[in-house]
Amino acid sequence: MNNQSIYLCSILECEKIGSDVYIVTLEAPEGQSFNHQSGQYLLVRMSDNDARPYSIASSSDERRLQLHIKDIPGNDFTGQVLTKLQNEKTIEIQLPMGQCTIDRSNGLRPLLFITGGTGFSHSHAIIKTLVEQDDSRQILLYWGANKESEFYLGEQAKQWMNENDNFTFVPVLNQAAEGWSGESGMVHEAVFNQLPQLADYDIYLSGSSAMVFNIYRQLRDHEVPSDQIFSDMLDILRENNEQ
Repeated sequence: MNNQSIYLCSILECEKIGSDVYIVTLEAPEGQSFNHQSGQYLLVRMSDNDARPYSIASSSDERRLQLHIKDIPGNDFTGQVLTKLQNEKTIEIQLPMGQCTIDRSNGLRPLLFITGGTGFSHSHAIIKTLVEQDDSRQILLYWGANKESEFYLGEQAKQWMNENDNFTFVPVLNQAAEGWSGESGMVHEAVFNQLPQLADYDIYLSGSSAMVFNIYRQLRDHEVPSDQIFSDMLDILRENNEQ
């Protein structure tokens, strides 16, 4: 378990991007720095007994970090957090949380990221780190969404692909829309159709709990070893099953 710290951070940015996603930038207090690995998450502390988890979307940085938060109508969990971020100058967070980092990979196999919606924030952190480090492994990102506007940093992913021969980005729309020429259907179906040898990859899953658990079961049906499938939600499930 990582040593966790509580920070009263400055809110530098809470900017809407796309139709319903906010990019949030936080800065550590003067004289302090964050201590986290790419792929971990933090807790936004609304009160002493109310802490809400969000993936850290940025690669490791001593002073600043980024979150991607979707505004879901009628959802108090995110609505209250966004209201606080938009109207206050500081916010209290706790980190680092989680073990779903690039270090979980053995460093030899190619990497496959299967993500849905703002689950991309977790993938973004790790892939950005790999790109910055000129990692030579093959990296594949399959990003699923209900509508094209939900690929809120799709241009960033396309830029990574244009600048790195070892990186491939495959956006997948749940239902093909007019003018859409890419993949359509469930994101994991596109993966299964295009990658027959899934056991060759280390696989990172991020998205809703229902999505993660469903894809995990299907990956296991495709004979992918469980120790090659990584997700914070799976870690929590495994820990609970061991207790």
